[in-house]
Amino acid sequence: MLDEMRIMGGGFAAVTPPNKLGGVNRAPQWLLPTVLTALILAAVAGALLK
Repeated sequence: MLDEMRIMGGGFAAVTPPNKLGGVNRAPQWLLPTVLTALILAAVAGALLK
């Protein structure tokens, strides 16, 4: 099977190009809910203290 891939010129490197940024280009999944929760809590606290 490896010989067939070599003949066809394919391989894992040809299928997916390398990502130079790695994991830096995406925010963690917990960031958006945390920020939204903090904004909602700040708005509620501000409304209660007003």
